[in-house]
Amino acid sequence: MKVDSLYNFKLNYMAKLYTKKKAEEQELLPSKTTINFILSYSKALKMVKVGRLTFENLSN
Repeated sequence: MKVDSLYNFKLNYMAKLYTKKKAEEQELLPSKTTINFILSYSKALKMVKVGRLTFENLSN
């Protein structure tokens, strides 16, 4: 196969792959425990920027 035809083949394959519609989409519903964990983590995370450096501090 020539390089150009291989490139076109891959391009067409990717276009078909990414334009297909899913038969059924799942709705993701996180649990209350997961949401509470993420909220607690984000409240405890403090970021301090000093010059070009960024320090992350997680205070429980």
